[in-house]
Amino acid sequence: MTSDDASIRARKPKLTVDEQIDHLRSKGVTFDLCPEEDARETLSEKTYYFKLAAYRVLFDKRVGGERDGEYVGLDFGQLRDLAAIDHMLRYTLLPMTLDIEHFAKAKLMREVTERVGEDGYSIVADYLASLPKKSLDIRNGEIRRLENDRYSGNLVRRYDGAYPVWVFVELISFGGFIDFYRFCALKWDDRGMRKEHYLLKQVKAVRNACAHGHRQRLRARGAQRRPDPERGRPRACGNRTEQAGEAFENVELKGPADNDDGLRLQGAHQRNPQQGDVPYTGRRLHRQIRRAFGLVCPIGLFPFRPGLLEQGV
Repeated sequence: MTSDDASIRARKPKLTVDEQIDHLRSKGVTFDLCPEEDARETLSEKTYYFKLAAYRVLFDKRVGGERDGEYVGLDFGQLRDLAAIDHMLRYTLLPMTLDIEHFAKAKLMREVTERVGEDGYSIVADYLASLPKKSLDIRNGEIRRLENDRYSGNLVRRYDGAYPVWVFVELISFGGFIDFYRFCALKWDDRGMRKEHYLLKQVKAVRNACAHGHRQRLRARGAQRRPDPERGRPRACGNRTEQAGEAFENVELKGPADNDDGLRLQGAHQRNPQQGDVPYTGRRLHRQIRRAFGLVCPIGLFPFRPGLLEQGV
């Protein structure tokens, strides 16, 4: 079989909304919490199948028996609620990451202003000179793309390569700023700024996950499905419905890639939450950011409003 044949076989057919509902039913999804009429409106007006159905990975499947492969205890209303929680989570975290970016830049400007002998230009020139060709091309490309920009183009044309730091940080991406922040920390031998650089990388991962619409679905850890020959369903599995809620609290961000796109949230542990685990490790990141940049970020105060869940997303 050729690669083209394999590609064709891997393709899934396009389904109408009614066919999508039938497909979910065939997978064991019920419509008790959300009638089919409301589900049809959700899939056609408020979201789309691929995005909503992705949350099904948080639920177990039956193994063996007549209903092999069907989901256990999964209702369409639960998928809709998970999408609504994801939506609220992203809209809660994104403004916070933008504030952190702003105050990080403000802190860097304060450092430049207060350092004797720092003119604001040499630090940028030294940074650009330190970059390997590939990284330099990326930084220059970020700036060149703004030449005809309605809002920033005038800055690019006016300074034409000789950028002061207060202009430079407005022209480069957040990822570029974080790399520049690290360079400044090393040049000034500032241990605190070096630590903050790693915090900013985690903030960037959260920001991009929120901004690019990546689902904050965190797979339940380590609940292995073991077939029950009598009932055709898993045995001794954790309750993934409950773990789905706990997963939001057990996030630990891994190091992001070099570019701004394609970043994901990744879980820290490939196992079930155990007694004695640190609840909500995100609070540790919150405390570190608050100390570093003087922010009050209510990460622990999730604005849960059941009325929004009933509306769906």
